[in-house]
Amino acid sequence: MDENKMTQTGERLLTVDNLKTTFMIHKTKVEAVRGASIHVDDGDILAVVGESGSGKSVLMKSIMGLLPENAQTTADSLVYMGRNLLEFSADERRKMRGKEFAMIFQDPMTALNPLKKIGAHLTEVLMRYRKLNKKQAREEAIEALRKVGIPSPEKRLDQYPHEFSGGMRQRVLIAMALCCKPKLLIADVNWCNKIACI
Repeated sequence: MDENKMTQTGERLLTVDNLKTTFMIHKTKVEAVRGASIHVDDGDILAVVGESGSGKSVLMKSIMGLLPENAQTTADSLVYMGRNLLEFSADERRKMRGKEFAMIFQDPMTALNPLKKIGAHLTEVLMRYRKLNKKQAREEAIEALRKVGIPSPEKRLDQYPHEFSGGMRQRVLIAMALCCKPKLLIADVNWCNKIACI
C-alpha cells in the first residue's frame, strides 16, 4: 500500500473482500455477485469492467446499501474508512450516502424526479447534507451546474428533467454527486463502453 494514499486516519478508504450478493426470486436463490474483492486508497481510480448483466451495478449498489429487500449481501470485509458497513443499520447507511460516499446512476431519467425542477434536486441535497440555507444552496447549485459544463445554469436550475437532453441529465447527476464533496465517488455509468468506475 502507498502510505501517501492512505486517509488522514491511516485507514484504507474502501476494502471489499469476498463480497457476495444473492437475490431471492420466487423462492429461488440467484447469485448476482460471487466473491468480488476490491481495495481503494485515497486518490485511487478503479474501473470494474464487464459485460452487460455481469453484476457491476449490483456490486456498486451492494457497497452503497441500495439493494431491494429481497437481496442479501455478505462479505469477509466491507469496510469504509475503518468502519464495517455490514454492521450499520439502513438508517445509518442512508445518512452516510451523499455526504461520505455518493453514486452516479446509469439512467438519469429514472434517477431524477420528473415532477421536480433541477434546482430542487440540487438544493435539497445541499440543504440536507451541508446545512446551507435556501439562498446559499441555490448559489452552490448554480456553481455545481457550471462546473459540469451546463450553459446558463441560472436558467437551467428552474427547468424540469424532460427539458434536458440525456447527456445533460447525466451531468446533473454528476453535479448532485459532487456537490457534497464525498470522499468516495461511485460512477455506475453506461456512457463509457459499459465501464463502471469507483
